[in-house]
Amino acid sequence: MGWIAVAVGAPVGLLLLAAALGWTLPRRHVASVRARFAAPPQDLWRTIRDFASWPSWNAGVKGMERLPDRDGKERWRLSDSTGGFPSLVEVSEPPAPGRPGRLVTRIDDPGLPFGGTWTWDVAAEGAGSSVTITEDGEIRNPIFRLLARFVFGHHGTAERTLAALGRRHGHAVAPERM
Repeated sequence: MGWIAVAVGAPVGLLLLAAALGWTLPRRHVASVRARFAAPPQDLWRTIRDFASWPSWNAGVKGMERLPDRDGKERWRLSDSTGGFPSLVEVSEPPAPGRPGRLVTRIDDPGLPFGGTWTWDVAAEGAGSSVTITEDGEIRNPIFRLLARFVFGHHGTAERTLAALGRRHGHAVAPERM
């Protein structure tokens, strides 16, 4: 009987400890990652803004489905290994001479254990471009908060996305945390 109590109690205790530690971490975080590209900003913008093509170049994205607009704003459902989420396009300003491009998307489901925005800044830099992704996120579930902080990291998805964007444009990039 004692072994059964230990077999059941240990995982429950670890789960409670993880939740308690997660509660001590901040719900909100901001993580920025930048990479430099040989491609011009307009080429990068076209790839980034073509949501339907994301699964063809970003291995982390399994599918993109166009959803009905909300309040005149474009919506997409991104599918990934965790299931996915709907996203609302809040700002879409392509780069122009002398002005960087900006794309802001927001997770459009307050019932998820996480939320927030991704801001893409696409700017001319020398003969090429730089792309910065800033995640302004919130993780509501304390266990997810603990995992995001110490296992997955807040920068990981943006780093992988920028590396995939570089491969899509024919060269390796070195994402750097800001």
